Amino acid sequence: MRTAFPERLIIYHAGTGKTTFLACLKVTTLFLFGFFDMIMTPAYFAAGEPLVKTAGGMPTSHPPHLLQSRIANPTLLKSPSAASSPPSTSPGAPPPS
Repeated sequence: MRTAFPERLIIYHAGTGKTTFLACLKVTTLFLFGFFDMIMTPAYFAAGEPLVKTAGGMPTSHPPHLLQSRIANPTLLKSPSAASSPPSTSPGAPPPS
């Protein structure tokens, strides 16, 4: 039976401290986004604040969100030298097609 992953799969682990920090960063960013975009912006609209002031508060949560999505991306990127080299096969793994 052919599986999606090879029998010997290398798993990268950054350590508990870094993983916990990134998890807290993601949760904090979600709270920031929720606070500014879901609570503050409608409150500004309801209070009759000028549109310029209201629109200025909306993108406040977007830079932290974009930053955390960039630095906390779980995708492993291959280096240019690894991308150009042929894939290695482990014993018992099916040949690449």
